[in-house]
Amino acid sequence: MTITEPATLITDYILAIVAVVLAVLVSRRRRPRRLSTYLWIAGFLLTGGAAATGGTWHGFALYFSEPTHRLIWNVTVALILASSMAVLWAVFSGPKGRRHPNTPWLVSGGLVTAAGFAIQQSGVAVHPDFNHNDVFHCTQAIALCLFFKGTHSVK
Repeated sequence: MTITEPATLITDYILAIVAVVLAVLVSRRRRPRRLSTYLWIAGFLLTGGAAATGGTWHGFALYFSEPTHRLIWNVTVALILASSMAVLWAVFSGPKGRRHPNTPWLVSGGLVTAAGFAIQQSGVAVHPDFNHNDVFHCTQAIALCLFFKGTHSVK
């Protein structure tokens, strides 16, 4: 079996696992549920879905017909959009304020996401076998952990 982009497949699948684990951890909290809690769970799960389908698209391109390959990519993009909307809605519907303990974590998660996106769009690769997408997936896993910490500091 030939994997077309092995590092991208692996980093996407790791990102998917991180996202799903964080969704499960948020869902297991015993504090009263808020809209933002449900949105964080949805955002993490949608991110996991986007990463899993994206990894499949990057890794197994040779094994899909052109219409199927295009469908997988369209699903990936739709999940990315939905996860972004859920995370933004979660950030703005939850407790906030300059002095709220979650604010530095959420801002940090946003900044790391923006930095990763800039790297991804630049096309800069750190190694021929570790491209701009791989770097983005790693930075996004860090950003998700920062967002999670922001959700965790909500009392």
